[in-house]
Amino acid sequence: MIIGVMSDSHGDGVAIKKAVDVIGEVDFWLHAGDFCTDAAILAEYTGKKVYAVAGNCDGLATKSKVDEFLTVEGKKIWLTHGHQSSVKCGTDDLIWNAKQYGVDIVIYGHTHISEISRYEDLCVINPGSVARPYHVTAPTCLRLTINKQEIFTKLIEL
Repeated sequence: MIIGVMSDSHGDGVAIKKAVDVIGEVDFWLHAGDFCTDAAILAEYTGKKVYAVAGNCDGLATKSKVDEFLTVEGKKIWLTHGHQSSVKCGTDDLIWNAKQYGVDIVIYGHTHISEISRYEDLCVINPGSVARPYHVTAPTCLRLTINKQEIFTKLIEL
């Protein structure tokens, strides 16, 4: 199963389309918030299912959830923006929550800084910002492949 992952698009339709083009064909998309309404642009452009969560910039009017849980190829995924776990101060709370939820993969955004880390059996992923990266020269997105219980990640610069 191949999954496209992006976060923090902040209404930048051009960046979304660039990410789709560089990621290539996927089975579905994950959007980790901040302008979760951009999921509609993503779905229209790709014709694929998009799971999106609300971030701190999405306001109270959004109908999107702040957390989404999926199981893909036997792996449990928690998609969240991360602001409620204070990820700008570190990922300790995020990792603790992920372990409480019993997930194999947690995907978050909010920091605009990419991360791919392992903590025991937990894979922690932040695709960075597809539109407004911090501390790097290029926006990023991520291609996640789950195959035969294995997790493969590829961070891609736009």
